[in-house]
Amino acid sequence: MNEVIISVILPFRNAEDTLNRAIESILAQSFRDFELILINDGSDDQSEMLVSQFDDSRLKVVNLPTEGIVFALNHGISISRGRYLARMDADDYAYPNRLMLQYNFLEKNPDIGVVSGQVNFIGNRKKNLGYAVYVDWINSLTKHEDIYLNRFVESPIAHPSVMLRKNIFDTNDMYKVGGFPEDYELWLRLLENGILFGKVDEVILDWHDSENRLSRIHPNYDMDQFFKIKTNYFYRWFQKQFKNNPMPVLIWGIGKAVLDKSKYLEEYKLDIAGYVDVVKRPDKKVNGKPIFHYKEIPDNTFILSYVSDRTGRIKIHDYLVENGFVEGKDFYMMG
Repeated sequence: MNEVIISVILPFRNAEDTLNRAIESILAQSFRDFELILINDGSDDQSEMLVSQFDDSRLKVVNLPTEGIVFALNHGISISRGRYLARMDADDYAYPNRLMLQYNFLEKNPDIGVVSGQVNFIGNRKKNLGYAVYVDWINSLTKHEDIYLNRFVESPIAHPSVMLRKNIFDTNDMYKVGGFPEDYELWLRLLENGILFGKVDEVILDWHDSENRLSRIHPNYDMDQFFKIKTNYFYRWFQKQFKNNPMPVLIWGIGKAVLDKSKYLEEYKLDIAGYVDVVKRPDKKVNGKPIFHYKEIPDNTFILSYVSDRTGRIKIHDYLVENGFVEGKDFYMMG
């Protein structure tokens, strides 16, 4: 048997309509020295039967009771033999050179721990424009600094497009169980711990926006859960950054959506100095705090922009940078 350099971990549950496509795309890779670990998370459709029809020594099939994706992923990691781990989802398609491109990237960049790549949105762009724009956005994040500075906007990389060094889990733990998106929590944790991220500048995956996608139907991927986990990791960063010099926080935005997303700051008892708006509102307050005009932002405050409109977010970001504010030092975009 050839040496196993890459372990591809593909969990699935009731994926009979797409599983063949995903498996075949991995078996057709130009890079050959891999194992494909298929974790059946309690499927009760024809998925198990479909998997049994493949005759390839590189396949390792594990049938589990329904325990959820975190358990399936961690089990796959625990039995893997490769020094690199690649993620794959049951409804996606990996381009033939995906593994080779990511392997070469990690071999040439020993300081990088996680590598992603460009992904191709497959779905109804008009009907699901928000998701398509999100794919455009993650494709624009091409360097570690881009990914790091945008980590609080949304999850900055596509989970099934990732390859990482297995030894990362020796010191950073594996996927965690909780009421949050397991991949986003892992990226935030790894970035917090100083793991560097990279990206192959080629399309390596067709990312299918299916109706049964876990991030569409599971409560762990509800937007409230995203904002809870990002607030937690922001607070951890903020405490370390300003532990010797407490800094009041300004929230950019005053609409209901902004207040709904920023409310999770309250449990950390941060000093909210006020809110920022593009319209002067000298006689109005939000939650008992003043509203500052964006051209009258007080000194010695840290700005968190919760404006989610993409055009608005870009305008706010550019205004702050053009006026001497440093992203990651004076402000963060929070999505």
